[in-house]
Amino acid sequence: MMITPSGITISFGGARGRADDSQTVVARIYGFAQDGQGDPIAREMVVPAGTRVEQDLPQGLYNVELTLPSGRIIQRNVRIDEASNETYEFFDDFAKPAGFSLQESVGRDVGAIFDRALASREVSDRSLYHSAFAKVNSARGIRGRSQLPDATIGTDKTGTGFDPAQQPPIRVVEPTVSVGVGTHVALCGKILDDDAWDVAQPKERRAGTAIWHFTHGAAHPPDPATRRWARVTFSSGAIEVASLPLPWFCMASGAFVPVEMLVDPARVEGAATSLAVHDERLAGLLAFLDKGQAVAAGPMLQSLEADNLIEQTIYAKTSNPLAACAAAYVGLAVYPPDEREQWDMWLGNCMKRFPGVPDSAIVHARRLVLRPTSRESNAEAAEALRRACDAGVPFFSAGVGLLREMLVLLSTDFPDLAPLADQAARLAARVDAQQAFTVLRFAPQSTRKK
Repeated sequence: MMITPSGITISFGGARGRADDSQTVVARIYGFAQDGQGDPIAREMVVPAGTRVEQDLPQGLYNVELTLPSGRIIQRNVRIDEASNETYEFFDDFAKPAGFSLQESVGRDVGAIFDRALASREVSDRSLYHSAFAKVNSARGIRGRSQLPDATIGTDKTGTGFDPAQQPPIRVVEPTVSVGVGTHVALCGKILDDDAWDVAQPKERRAGTAIWHFTHGAAHPPDPATRRWARVTFSSGAIEVASLPLPWFCMASGAFVPVEMLVDPARVEGAATSLAVHDERLAGLLAFLDKGQAVAAGPMLQSLEADNLIEQTIYAKTSNPLAACAAAYVGLAVYPPDEREQWDMWLGNCMKRFPGVPDSAIVHARRLVLRPTSRESNAEAAEALRRACDAGVPFFSAGVGLLREMLVLLSTDFPDLAPLADQAARLAARVDAQQAFTVLRFAPQSTRKK
């Protein structure tokens, strides 16, 4: 990316080590002209591999957001003036295909779901998985915010520690799944002790893979006291904690629908645990989130607009605040920020009405960052991010990434956000970003950095 007195030029050479790349970088530019006159400036650029795209801009201050092919989002604040002559380089390899999506399989019979899940397994060990998460520290609770006691996360039965290089080929052993009701998982990613969980039995099993169904329980909106989690404990001592998106009210059926959870211990890429909701009306939208590619929803925008699905779902936030947040994540990714002015009020109201849903504050902050309406917009976004952190872990993986990015972005002007950004970064390191719903991964206790 090159900054010159006349504007911004972005070139995309493709992923390193790849000779033929057909994917694109999406660049979104927002800012104000130097004279402070006129409306905020918003531009979007799609940069195919092997090309360069120039965007003429008046001198001023801008925020540049780059969505790389892997799904990674980079933001830079830049100034364009007569002396501008800066070059930025970003290296990022392409993410592997997301493979099996439980959300895309909703509505199929159980046998077909198992077939699709087993066919997506990759033949390799999980050494990279364990070595990566062995480096993730347990963060301490934030002063003045919800704190949890240290959890005992597995034990090392060998007494010699965990050496990924010496592990035998993976042997599929069915994990233990337990459910916690009202067990608040703090932003730092700690979980409660064993006695806070009740063991749950799977509905179906096949070849070490199993499916669980969870009903909505209480019908009132989720909050830290009623939020439900599923904890998956593997034979290695590793743990995955899934945020159950409950209650989920389906507008099409007029009823609360269950959450389906599939656990495949042999899965190498990402978490072994995946979640889906049985909502036919939002199935396509959720499937895009389930691939970690909300920005890729652009190709289906015409279909979404024909049904006015995103707007209707956000508007009906009182019926299902979680669905409203999912629609907002996709909508904010695919629509220009200068459109749909009514979202400013809708997303703000969603945050105020549902303080126990972190994502409601995150999408409101995102809207303020993308569409600043006054000099106070950044301060309002910072306060929304504080509220999101108070509410705990986002229900959606997209929210974890955006929370981290915005905390880093605004921490320059609001220093109290810096420690929250550190905690959000640790949280993001545990999350499988290729899934719609948040799944946290914890390495065996003996492998975690002291």
